[in-house]
Amino acid sequence: MTSAMAIPLLSLTGSALAGAAALALARFARPAWVGGLVGFAVGALLGVAFLEILPHILRLAERTPGAVGAILFGILGFFVLEKLFVWRHHHGGLSASEHDAHEVNAQPRSPALMLLGNAVHNLFDGFFIATAYLIAPRLGVLTAVAIFAHEFAQQLGDAGPRLKVAEGARHNLTYAATACAATMAGALLGYQVLAAWPAALAFALGGATASMLYVAMADLIPSLHQRTDSSAAMQQIVLIALGVGAIALLGALQ
Repeated sequence: MTSAMAIPLLSLTGSALAGAAALALARFARPAWVGGLVGFAVGALLGVAFLEILPHILRLAERTPGAVGAILFGILGFFVLEKLFVWRHHHGGLSASEHDAHEVNAQPRSPALMLLGNAVHNLFDGFFIATAYLIAPRLGVLTAVAIFAHEFAQQLGDAGPRLKVAEGARHNLTYAATACAATMAGALLGYQVLAAWPAALAFALGGATASMLYVAMADLIPSLHQRTDSSAAMQQIVLIALGVGAIALLGALQ
């Protein structure tokens, strides 16, 4: 299978499966389940970033010194994008309204703005799946697995609260469809741009690393800190370790 076929299929499969599974389980999921999935997603994202992508960047940095610096600028860039689009998600802890109440000068967030933020986030997901696949197919698969783990936890956490409002099911379908379309668009864009401009691959891979580190450490880990009891802490540690271990095992098998 050519890269032009594999990249969109890989990104769409992961996004569609995450959305379908989240919609199927949204009515039955408990907050504790979402918290467990978030912990696993943290481990998967950090595992791919440090065990798989970073070694490639260090090798590429011998020919492209700016590749490592792309991680720093990527993290700063995602901070700015989050301020602009507010792509923060619900992960099974405080409700959205309770979370906003704890923010200084919190402003109401319209569904359109949240949908836009979700689309931008998924656009980058697709782009970075394409980036990783063009470096090495196994790296693309592992990146897609980590993104699937995060998307499933995020969409399940988001879908539950939306079901409590009028037309919640329709909103969930809209968000899932938007995620699929944006991920596919990002994958196609990434393939077209990077296949034509391979010199940018090292910088794009730095951006992929920045994305995974930012999502894991600025979005997911803070949501885990909402539960402070010792049993939850132990569960989170175990699930993060399982996420890292799953990536290490998959990497060894490929």
